[in-house]
Amino acid sequence: MSFRHGTARHGTAPRPAGAAPLGTVRSSDRQIAREMRNHRFVDMIRRPAVEQLAALDRKEVSSRELVSLHLERVAAHPEYNAVVTPDPEGALAAAAAADDLRARSRGGGRGRGGGRGQGGGAALLGLPVTVKDALETAGLRTTCGARDLAGHVPQRDADAVARLRAAGAVVLGKTNTPPMCQDLQTSNELFGTTPNPHDSRRTAGGSSGGSAVAVAAA
Repeated sequence: MSFRHGTARHGTAPRPAGAAPLGTVRSSDRQIAREMRNHRFVDMIRRPAVEQLAALDRKEVSSRELVSLHLERVAAHPEYNAVVTPDPEGALAAAAAADDLRARSRGGGRGRGGGRGQGGGAALLGLPVTVKDALETAGLRTTCGARDLAGHVPQRDADAVARLRAAGAVVLGKTNTPPMCQDLQTSNELFGTTPNPHDSRRTAGGSSGGSAVAVAAA
């Protein structure tokens, strides 16, 4: 879907009676602009990660805006049951920090070559990601789909998560998994079943069914 809005140049067409003066922004114009912007942003969350990073580098979107779009998508589709422990507060705070770092870095990007380092940003700066509920996340519940771990809140990140954060990635939340990752489908007593988003009669697979659906249903 695309939205088009044309404007006439001076002298190219007569002004209709009662028309707003040239240069006046009408409420309909604002609405069209909002629709164009919203459509472009919604399309952006379906792009590959490398394209989302490029859009961040070009300042087409901020990390906070991008994270908000992904969180809204998660909240709008509880039937997918993919992200079972979202962290909107932590994600938006991390996104704001990424935007601040990007603004302070030379050229507003991630630094020369997108590398890491002080003042140079990080390779995944501001990129929203999810983490499988089998990997520990500091301060965020980690259950591995097991009832015995229903209240487990780790004090430190798993090495893989720590490296993601060090690279500047923003953790949106945790994705569903079968108990202790020991099944070919994704269902557990804590969070229920994560269905195939294209056909709920079919499985999403496992043990990373939540992660798969978070991508497939974007």
